[in-house]
Amino acid sequence: MLSSTVVNDNFLPIIQPVKRTKIGLKPGVITFCHLDGDARKGYYLYRPLTCSNQNTLFVTIHGISRNAYEHVQSFIPYAEQHGMIIVAPLFSKIVFSRYQKMGQTETEQRTDKYFNAIIAQAGRLAGISADKFYLFGYSGGAQFAHRYMMAYPERVVSIAIGAAGWYTFPDPDLTYPAGIKQAPYWQDLIFQPENFLKIPTLVLVGEKDIERDKALRKSRKIDQFQGLNRLERGRAWIDALNDRSRQLGIISSHHHFIQLPGCDHSFRRCIRKGGMADLIFRHFFSH
Repeated sequence: MLSSTVVNDNFLPIIQPVKRTKIGLKPGVITFCHLDGDARKGYYLYRPLTCSNQNTLFVTIHGISRNAYEHVQSFIPYAEQHGMIIVAPLFSKIVFSRYQKMGQTETEQRTDKYFNAIIAQAGRLAGISADKFYLFGYSGGAQFAHRYMMAYPERVVSIAIGAAGWYTFPDPDLTYPAGIKQAPYWQDLIFQPENFLKIPTLVLVGEKDIERDKALRKSRKIDQFQGLNRLERGRAWIDALNDRSRQLGIISSHHHFIQLPGCDHSFRRCIRKGGMADLIFRHFFSH
């Protein structure tokens, strides 16, 4: 099932029925696509006006506010500039309450597998290869995005993550999700730092994102190991990636941290005031 809004020259949505084209979905349209006919599972898809079979995928992951549509709207100008198709999965709170860690119990659906199914379907609809893509996630979405990158490095060209609450560190002695040692519910996830450390990685956090709000995971172990807030934790994770890269002799890695001036934990303010979108795409195309 498909529903859509058209985006005009000022990127303001106007309701209009969707029309299929021979090469996929209509360019300039934000379309909501259901996965396998399930209304609880789906994603937003945007094909740029500059569409061709040479387009690449840019995948953006929402936080716990589940503002996937806002993500698409925010990145449309960059999709047009770079000829990128935007995919924004929607992780239902009912079905995927712990999507950040890719699922946790035997009864929960694994969100990495759900995500892979979305990417495959989006590639088919858009008429392009979906084997590799550019990846961004914000807050809870940043948690999912960096863990996905560590588990599926062969699929991620480059990654940018914004203000994750906490991280999986490249430490083989810590059990996942704290580190990359295998855990009971994720036996099929094999983390190979020699592969994921080669992916250009950027962390962006607002300089005012230092509040220990209710959405921030807090424990004595995490506070001591990663830091007290999102700003400290983002810096610590990037330092850990760079340290581990040096230990493994990986000299081609590009792991950077950027502090966004005047920004707190608001995605919208990070985009509008902090210039986050500019920095993300500069990172993507500078390597």
